[in-house]
Amino acid sequence: MPAAELAREASACVRSEKVPPHIRGIVLLVLAKYNRTEARQYALDFLANDQPVMMKTSALVVLGVAGYVEDRAVVKAYTDSPDVRLNEASRAALQRLSR
Repeated sequence: MPAAELAREASACVRSEKVPPHIRGIVLLVLAKYNRTEARQYALDFLANDQPVMMKTSALVVLGVAGYVEDRAVVKAYTDSPDVRLNEASRAALQRLSR
């Protein structure tokens, strides 16, 4: 499958409410490899809205890979999370954004 087609399919999957949240989170990570800008925007949207922890964790990982320095404040908000998954993903993303 060509990369552009894979990115389109991944984007459609991430947008679909019919796809289970844990699958959408994984596909978001795949999308980050092929379309960083779109994956970054989805990640920011997931963090700004009421989403399951696994989707937010994937979003933090994506921001560590595809985010910009200005995303640090959004990521940093999760460093004190009582949920270890969000806490650890946030700390790892901040380290990557510092490079």
